[in-house]
Amino acid sequence: AEIGDYPMALSPMIASAKILERVGDKWNLAAVYVNLMEINLQLGNAKQTADFGEKALTAFEEIGDKPNQAATFTILGAYYLGRGQKARATRMLKRCLALSREIGSKSHEASALTLLAKLEIDRGNFTASEKLLQNALALATEIGNRDCIVGALLGLGGLFHKQSQPGRALPFLERAAAI
Repeated sequence: AEIGDYPMALSPMIASAKILERVGDKWNLAAVYVNLMEINLQLGNAKQTADFGEKALTAFEEIGDKPNQAATFTILGAYYLGRGQKARATRMLKRCLALSREIGSKSHEASALTLLAKLEIDRGNFTASEKLLQNALALATEIGNRDCIVGALLGLGGLFHKQSQPGRALPFLERAAAI
């Protein structure tokens, strides 16, 4: 999978999952489910992507691994957003947001806010989107997470561009490019 040969990675991963299910190693099984989710995402297998993502969520919940559960919510939220499944994306991202706040994970919170802002942009709720992106930017800046900072800056630039406000968009886009 790391070299991009996703079809070759699929069979051994499924075999690993079966072994881990048999021996009851839930943490490694959850990790394999995440890998299977990502492999199927790359292969364009929609149902399997969602199925393995849901299995990973369940496994992380069973073992109490809330940070990985939040990360999986984010991945699934982005996946559903990309497929135009806004209701499912919203549910995943709101669950991520609540869990991130519960465990104090500002990076997961910033990611969820940025993705929720994209949903609001699609819905035409520009004021709500700007507020979400500003909050995401503040959190990301506070913790120094460059990826989240860039995501929020690009989101703000895109938001203002969509509103035909290039003067407001450009500073955010320039800051993102500088990073």
